[in-house]
Amino acid sequence: MVKILILFDSGSIYSYINSDNEKHNIALPIMREALRGQYGKLMVSNYVLDEALTLARARTRRCDCGRAILVFVRTKEEGKAAFYEIIVDRTMIEVAEGYYEKFCEKGLSFTDCIQLAIIEKHEIQYFATFDRSFIGLAEILPTA
Repeated sequence: MVKILILFDSGSIYSYINSDNEKHNIALPIMREALRGQYGKLMVSNYVLDEALTLARARTRRCDCGRAILVFVRTKEEGKAAFYEIIVDRTMIEVAEGYYEKFCEKGLSFTDCIQLAIIEKHEIQYFATFDRSFIGLAEILPTA
């Protein structure tokens, strides 16, 4: 049985939480559909959670958006968190190093390459990101 999975990038989580963000109206329906189970299990890595909190602080110059991200990702309903948090291990880092060597010139950061390693390891079907550098590398949402 194939599990359907969706991995989230920092920008998609940040944009969903921050209603003042210019991409909030794009992130909103994707997250709502994901929370209803349309894309299967919701996943986020510890690297991306770190990046989302840093992004929120840098863009808003406040801590409330970061706190809201933590609450959103970690809130449990019926004893289960909405997101499954992937803790990046040495094996994924080694795979990411290979992706970094291959895609750094394309503009992918090391955290982006971690995302690719996670997509590969967990056979993730959907990737919620606004980073257009992933086009052709993953099945990204939004598609427009």
